[in-house]
Amino acid sequence: MLTATTTSSFIPVFARDILGVGAVGYGYLQAAPGAGAVIALLLLSFFTYYKRKTKLQAIFGIIMGICLIIFSMSSWLYFSLLLLIVFGGMQIGFTSLNTAVIQNAVTDNIRGRIMSWREIAFGLGPVVSILFGAIAQRTSVSVSLGLLGVISLIVSFLLIAFLSRFKKVE
Repeated sequence: MLTATTTSSFIPVFARDILGVGAVGYGYLQAAPGAGAVIALLLLSFFTYYKRKTKLQAIFGIIMGICLIIFSMSSWLYFSLLLLIVFGGMQIGFTSLNTAVIQNAVTDNIRGRIMSWREIAFGLGPVVSILFGAIAQRTSVSVSLGLLGVISLIVSFLLIAFLSRFKKVE
């Protein structure tokens, strides 16, 4: 997902310039989203037969965007770690549900092609980081990450707006 790639690109700047935590703090900041991802995947295993996966996916996207916006304004290490743990969990939850919904929605004969197109988003992550890096250079890292959080919220709200079209998919 684009937000994960871009966020991890800016964590060194947060560690050094905003939070002032040095190399050890940087390591914790880098590890926090991974810890959240592990927790989320364990919890998601309880939702195997949950019928409203697209709604849950939209909720994860909204929480992810809110965490990113608040993280972009945070100057406290422990609060930032908590936000990154939740962000990592929501990001992996969103991605996992996205994969499940797509695989259930398409027929066997085109599933491979559809999933290949979906994977392009992961390949575009570093390219999008260039754009947000340019925004950060013109403004600040906080503004750039906050904007990414707002975009995540917009996409999630659009998903909610189109949920009625996905009823037959679930």
